[in-house]
Amino acid sequence: MQRLSILALSTLLSLFAVPGGLAESKTPPVILYSPAPPTPESVRVQKVPPIVRVKVHVDETGRSEGVEVLGVEPSGENDEAYAKAAQEAIAEWRFKPASENGQPVKSTMSWSVQFHPVKAVIGWTAPESRDAVDAGRLSRAQLLAGSVEMRQRVKARVLETARKVLDPAALVSVKVETVTVMTDFGGEANARAIGHNILASWAATYSLFEKIIPAQPAIGQMHIIVFRDRKAYERFTKLHEGLDWTAGFYCPSGVIAFHSEHAVVEYLMSVLIHEAVHAIIDRHIARHGVVLPRWLGEGFAEYIAKSDIKRGRLIPGSKRKRYAGYRMDLRYGVLRLDSDAVGTVKRLKRAAREKKTLELTEIIRADRETFYSEKRHLYYPQSWVLVHFLCHGEEGWGKNEFPRFMLYVAEGYDVLEAFREVYGMELESLGKAYQKYLEKF
Repeated sequence: MQRLSILALSTLLSLFAVPGGLAESKTPPVILYSPAPPTPESVRVQKVPPIVRVKVHVDETGRSEGVEVLGVEPSGENDEAYAKAAQEAIAEWRFKPASENGQPVKSTMSWSVQFHPVKAVIGWTAPESRDAVDAGRLSRAQLLAGSVEMRQRVKARVLETARKVLDPAALVSVKVETVTVMTDFGGEANARAIGHNILASWAATYSLFEKIIPAQPAIGQMHIIVFRDRKAYERFTKLHEGLDWTAGFYCPSGVIAFHSEHAVVEYLMSVLIHEAVHAIIDRHIARHGVVLPRWLGEGFAEYIAKSDIKRGRLIPGSKRKRYAGYRMDLRYGVLRLDSDAVGTVKRLKRAAREKKTLELTEIIRADRETFYSEKRHLYYPQSWVLVHFLCHGEEGWGKNEFPRFMLYVAEGYDVLEAFREVYGMELESLGKAYQKYLEKF
């Protein structure tokens, strides 16, 4: 199984754009992804951290193909260490490439990197009191932008709540690489299998972006809580103030929770993968503190979760066409159950016949309350189809356009701006193309 390679960054930096030698381009490159170079361990006692001036050579794809150090100010005995740290970090940056006459071109730009000692870094201050953390009143945005200490406190509260509900006689806790599985269902072997499935889902998801988006450093161990039955899960969600109609949920503090009581294993796997996708987006792809639009987060999670699994390998974007299994019904006898994807498509077709489907503007503008309202049976599947359209509407979109689009949004760019820059479409034309795709889906 493919494993993610994550490098921890120990400090922050300030970046200042400096007008520089833009070579043969009418539109300069725009920085999209800029992981911070850590202050070198050997020089963290330096009283006056320097500014490193560099020239960055950006190719037609938006990658840095060379970093020249122009100077270190003020100069000192640690210049070489600072220069190397800046070069190594900037080599991972990603840009919207410069353009000339509408075509991407190579360019050269100058930048200045201001280093800070660790003690000088200003951390995020929670806008809520410590009591609010303990009471679970922090929003998703506050959790994603929060400090490691604050996330750990929230996670500890969630895990404490789960232990009150899980059966202590059957409870096991198993660590599998970067995840820890707590469950009262199936013993250690089952817990270990769940952990490996989470990691495999992360690897399959990240494979779509690894050529464009270097993985962000993870914050702490991910905890997976699996309840034996739905009633136990519902008791947990009531204590944790979760949505009581869900089969699983993801908490940005670093917790995934779901129950194992499903008609067939395929449905359980869909829930597991869906929540795992939320986790990898927050932990390894989105910039610290960035919250994806509701439709994109849920739609992409559905896109991966409804994908086919062949020979133990998840194939992103390939809809499951087969039946999921069988169930005994006292009235009708043996029933053949649709796969998650097939069942969703049938419900969408019924909504289309009844002219109840949503417009694109409704989907992308839906906030949390609207998305999870009584119309969630439309928002979830149509967000899935929208992501499917952005990946497969035209040949090559899945390998080129969609990863670039996700990069823009994961860095905090406006969605409409990302549509224009990546797909070359305004909202109206995109909406018409999406509706046609939905009708044929």
